[in-house]
Amino acid sequence: MPTSTADHHDARALLAGLLPDQRVALVHLVFCRRCGAELERELAATVRGEVAALVTPRRAARGFTDEEFDAMFTRTEAASQSADELAAMPAGDALRAIAADARFRDPVAATALLLKAEDALDDPARSAQLGEAAFAILSAQDSDPHGRHFSKLCRSLWLMVRGARLERRLEAADEAFRRGLPFLGAAPAVSEGRAALLAGVAQVRWAERRLDEAAAVFVQAARMFGELGERQGEAACRAQAGCVLVEQLDPWRAQAELAVCHLLIDAELAPALAVRVALMLAWCLVAVGRIELGRERLRAARKLYGRAAGAGEEVFRAWWEARIAALGGAGEAGGTEGRAAAAGKADGMLDAVRRRLFAEGSVAEAARCSLDLLVLRVEAGRLDAVSELGPDMLRELENRVSAFRPAEMIDLLAFRAVEEGSARYAPTLAAARHYLAGLRPHPTDRQDLIPEVQALADRLLVAARPERRGVAELGGGGA
Repeated sequence: MPTSTADHHDARALLAGLLPDQRVALVHLVFCRRCGAELERELAATVRGEVAALVTPRRAARGFTDEEFDAMFTRTEAASQSADELAAMPAGDALRAIAADARFRDPVAATALLLKAEDALDDPARSAQLGEAAFAILSAQDSDPHGRHFSKLCRSLWLMVRGARLERRLEAADEAFRRGLPFLGAAPAVSEGRAALLAGVAQVRWAERRLDEAAAVFVQAARMFGELGERQGEAACRAQAGCVLVEQLDPWRAQAELAVCHLLIDAELAPALAVRVALMLAWCLVAVGRIELGRERLRAARKLYGRAAGAGEEVFRAWWEARIAALGGAGEAGGTEGRAAAAGKADGMLDAVRRRLFAEGSVAEAARCSLDLLVLRVEAGRLDAVSELGPDMLRELENRVSAFRPAEMIDLLAFRAVEEGSARYAPTLAAARHYLAGLRPHPTDRQDLIPEVQALADRLLVAARPERRGVAELGGGGA
């Protein structure tokens, strides 16, 4: 059978994502006769099983009678009405109604509540409230043989954890997860709902700045989605794992996760996330010396720009193109003069992004961009242009109270940079980067201009659910 060009491209992209020790292991598998023979036997056994499943005649399934269809429709209609009533109640009233009235405890009503909750992702409190009502129904059910109730129970927990995280109530998010632990012990080890809940817990660890743990749990969730054949769920988790590793300035490990995500993600379902993954992958590849492959990924990202509209996405693209340009990955010539020209171009691009963020009143994002600009100027030897960054930030943001601490940190970092023979620049930079990465808008400030990558990943998780894909294919819309 001829191999398509896409297959070659996918294989090479996966190879590009391997770490050095993983490449050594792959070479061993290719050339070791004993390992090769074992792999051939395993593959043959797998293929035999799959072929047998295809050719073995299956017993015809018994069709539903008219009476059974009528009963199902009646139950569905009643459950939908119950879900509407529960959704209209205040949170406490809904939970009391579920406990008191058996008609509100139909698992079909819980399914309807989950769909409503996932449609309300942009309203975290509302989404979490509906998820908690679904949890109250599902936690009262007997276990079903296929684990569907448990999977939906995990989805309801995911909504509760997510809502608490977005409201910055991290202890409440952990408490919501702990409420589900007694059920998780009896639930199937692998399910779509469990994988989504793991991703939600990883997001909480990210918000808590427990970055190593967050990356590990995202990868665990991605593997579970992969085992289930849910490619978009896996892509959403690998995108977030890659983002955490990029934040840790670990391009080697980040590009491995982002390369797999780049292959899996459906750009029609999640164009903005696909653009971000391609841009960050380009940065990682350039950072580890794979300049040409990085530029190829940058070109792939640019082809998707027209699909991902919005001021926040535009700023994100300009910011990361500047970071790629700073490494010489935007098409500049090599050599010393090329690097100097790259630094100069990136300086102008970053400064333009910073001015845009000042104009939007985005304190946390303007501070992070100012930090990137300071680091770029220090590495380019432009120490005369770093001391102005902190005061400039305060001036542009009109001495806003929430800007004082970030501006102070940037000013201190600039002082450490110009201080002759200072060994304190590197630890001060690490502390500033950690602080600013976790900085969130003050309640009196405008929200961040750039949507969180977690929000994009959550929307992909919901949009890629099998029941929602089926509705969309029938022309009924979807999340």
